[in-house]
Amino acid sequence: VLEAHAEEAVFYKTDHHWTTYGAFLAYEEWAKSRGKTASGEQFVTETVTEDFQGSLYSKVLGSGCARDSIELYRPLEEPEWSVYYDGSSEPSPSLYSMKALQTRDQYRVFLDGNHGWTKIENPAQPSDKKLLILKDSYAHSFAPFAALHFGETHMVDLRYFNGKISSFIREQGITDLLILY
Repeated sequence: VLEAHAEEAVFYKTDHHWTTYGAFLAYEEWAKSRGKTASGEQFVTETVTEDFQGSLYSKVLGSGCARDSIELYRPLEEPEWSVYYDGSSEPSPSLYSMKALQTRDQYRVFLDGNHGWTKIENPAQPSDKKLLILKDSYAHSFAPFAALHFGETHMVDLRYFNGKISSFIREQGITDLLILY
């Protein structure tokens, strides 16, 4: 699906990640495979920066390079999220870390960057539907879409998670699994 949109901005010019649009295209395909419909009309797009210079800029491109913008796709009917990082007992009420836009690593705006375990609660969905995303950082811009369909969405980054996945699945009552690398 990304190849079909190769002329559009599905990857950042200055970073190795999908743009939010690229993540949305992947989400549409994933939703379709699950018998769900996804439409851009369900979201409002918000540009949060036009000054993003990502990992490629930092490592290869250097000064004088173009800048990217970062967009967030906010659902027209946004749930009251509770997001927990690495087992914290204090939730964040947003999927987006706006303070990251003031740092060098602005991609952290998506779910506050890399954590071993992130738990997203969506009270608008049944609590018995629980998704586990085994992931790397590509999932950060994708997970806000997937979390719309589950009471809980857990993201585990095996680079930073020290637990046993089979035990984690049982303990958390996971019903669905997505491997996204």
